[in-house]
Amino acid sequence: MMNTVLLSIFESKSNYNPYIDLQIFNSPQEFYNLLNSYGSIARSFYIQFSIGLDFIFPLIVGIFLIFTGIYIFRKISKKLIWQKIIISLAILFILSDWLENISFIILTMNYPTKLYTLFYIASTLTMIKNILFTTSISLIIIGLIILIVNKLKEGEELDENTDTL
Repeated sequence: MMNTVLLSIFESKSNYNPYIDLQIFNSPQEFYNLLNSYGSIARSFYIQFSIGLDFIFPLIVGIFLIFTGIYIFRKISKKLIWQKIIISLAILFILSDWLENISFIILTMNYPTKLYTLFYIASTLTMIKNILFTTSISLIIIGLIILIVNKLKEGEELDENTDTL
């Protein structure tokens, strides 16, 4: 909720342009056009916002993924491999998001100087972050489906046993 409020404040300061961290850029020119359209106030606000909340948010999401994944996969399997996979994906998600944020902050702080190599690194980190998050959520959803199916099967077995009594 706090993020939504801050993002709407950011949009009003940036002439209703989108937030950098939520975009996938097709080219450096597209990114630098967005930075230019922000104006100096929005660029400054973006840097402050990213240094503050944009470092806490990935941590919160990562912790959520870890605890949710561990809870679900403990219920469906005694093997630790799935828990280790979820933990690894979540930690990599957090790190890639932080590195992406640092990259975009550096790019914004150096504007109007164009740092193309860093832009491509940041864009790659955005893709990696999105893949890691999507994979984590997909595994959690699959685990949840397996958990529900197992619970339904247990319920059916209970019903069959009570019918014979």
